[in-house]
Amino acid sequence: MGADSPARPRPSGAETRTLRFRLVTATGPVCSLAGVIAALASFRPWTHATLADRGADLLVVNQTGWELAPAGQLVFAVGVVVTLLVLIPPAEENIWLRRLIPVAGLVMVIIPLTALQTAEPVARKLERLRIGTFQTENPTATHGTAFGLWVILAAGAVILVAGCARLVLERSARPGGDVSRSTDAASSPAGRAPDHELSPEREGDPDRSPDRDTS
Repeated sequence: MGADSPARPRPSGAETRTLRFRLVTATGPVCSLAGVIAALASFRPWTHATLADRGADLLVVNQTGWELAPAGQLVFAVGVVVTLLVLIPPAEENIWLRRLIPVAGLVMVIIPLTALQTAEPVARKLERLRIGTFQTENPTATHGTAFGLWVILAAGAVILVAGCARLVLERSARPGGDVSRSTDAASSPAGRAPDHELSPEREGDPDRSPDRDTS
């Protein structure tokens, strides 16, 4: 029979707080990177419309975020704001600013959703162009979303989740918060005698008072 393996020691409170503090620190670069990616993706195509005939693309129209004003400009601004919010020191008085990070992520998710149907009017316009411009027999106009739009949606979701996780973890990962309390409690005079034993005169006992005249 093999010897019983020793039980794994449970992580102490200090180790748990340290782990949470590291997780909070890791969410900062994640949000910052997602904000930069979203800001750059605002210059990329969000939607596209194509006029095709028998498998050949006759005309392709791409719309970037900046062409779909003000959606692209808002996404760019929100991405920059998120990058700046991450740089704010994690002080207690700045907690309301850090709460704006998940709000910015939610806004970044909502804004591109409003641009999903913007390519449909362009596709209808391309269908009208086929009459006198291309003289095609079987033209078809299609529309859809481009890669840049999905990048912004993913970046917004990452900022939303990471920002919420940062707020939750910060409550228990503030350095020195619980430690200072436990230190103050441990520094209480446990081995020292109570005050009424050291100073009996405070209890009003004249028999134990050293200043009493026994003569």
